[in-house]
Amino acid sequence: MGATVMFAKNIVETNYNTVPSDVIEPTKKQILDTLAVIIAGGHLGNVSPIVDLIKEWSGKGESTILGYGGRVPSPNAALVNGFAAVT
Repeated sequence: MGATVMFAKNIVETNYNTVPSDVIEPTKKQILDTLAVIIAGGHLGNVSPIVDLIKEWSGKGESTILGYGGRVPSPNAALVNGFAAVT
């Protein structure tokens, strides 16, 4: 079994009740921290031009660019949100 299949199997078989309680709180904090960084970083000068370009490209509205609203194709939203997360 390859690494990808093992990883996917682990995700599919994991549910909230199987995660140790001492892992839940730090995980929640990490997720909230990441969302806060994406939303804050998304409004810095170097992200806004990318958002404008992505919105110009249009396409099927599937996902949101965090902090901007509106819907764009999922790969485009992932690009901007990921870029904002590391800005």
